[in-house]
Amino acid sequence: MSSKVFLSISLALALATIIYQRINITRLTNEVASNTRNRRSIYEYGNGNDFRDDYLPVYAEMTKTQLKMLCEKHRTTIGFDARHTRKKGHRAEERTQCQLDVSVTAPRLVTTRPHPVGSALRDGKYWFVFEYHLGYSLLVFHNESALADMTLPYPFHGTDAAVHNRSVVYLFGESLIAHNLETKATRHHALNISQDPLYSGSVSRIDAGADEHGLWVLYRERGESGLTALRLHVKNLKEMSRWRVDVDPSALCNSFVRCGTLFSVRCPSGDTVEVAPVFDFYRNRPVSGGKVLKWSVGDMGSAGLGSAQFDPQSRTLNLFAGGRIYSAQFGN
Repeated sequence: MSSKVFLSISLALALATIIYQRINITRLTNEVASNTRNRRSIYEYGNGNDFRDDYLPVYAEMTKTQLKMLCEKHRTTIGFDARHTRKKGHRAEERTQCQLDVSVTAPRLVTTRPHPVGSALRDGKYWFVFEYHLGYSLLVFHNESALADMTLPYPFHGTDAAVHNRSVVYLFGESLIAHNLETKATRHHALNISQDPLYSGSVSRIDAGADEHGLWVLYRERGESGLTALRLHVKNLKEMSRWRVDVDPSALCNSFVRCGTLFSVRCPSGDTVEVAPVFDFYRNRPVSGGKVLKWSVGDMGSAGLGSAQFDPQSRTLNLFAGGRIYSAQFGN
């Protein structure tokens, strides 16, 4: 094939390609000109029912005032989340999930354990029992029927542990341990805690518990006489808030947190406990004139009160007193 023939064929192919591209460009231009552009949907996630008022289409017909209001709304939402991470007291208006002044029944006897030292914890319909004040074993019950004997990754020290959202939280040495009983994931959080027991007649150096707003840990720091309260994220033990409370825990036999309020538990005799609110974390001030509840729990003996734990799911206060497990029901 001569060079002239090859050049002619190449020119013909190039001309055909240009004509084809021109035809398609003209067609697409006509389609765009004839169609009305619609806004992108403000419904997401497939079901068409979840309205997202913070979603902006590609072009938005909004005035400057409307845009300012939307930005302020977003900033308020972010600020609300941020307040939960500050190491300060919460504002009073944040207490939206519970009422402080509610009725409560007298504690009923649930069961009796063979060992006078231990703790009884509840997480919804499940019960968890520590026997003794040191060990690896955690007994699991469902509606008071035994299910399993679980082995913890680290031994527990003391009797004032907690189970919250399927994670058991307890002290090991100088570290707080959170072990998820389903995923087996374990988290650690170092604490500067006193070597002395937290409460009178107790062997526990910390008190872990939960209320309607999350996980709490109460302890006394080294060299301090008052009580330190931490609110932590149960999944990663991230510290969300911290308080110093002018309460001498050695004058108590236990305590617990409900509805953002610290309740003291005193044992004026070997068979009686007295429960009263003493400090409001949300208002960052002591509670005065609160109702004092006085209950008889039988002879606790030298073991004393092993644990007093509030469960936000069942809204019950659960006591381990000399081997006997009691449960009191809070109203709505």
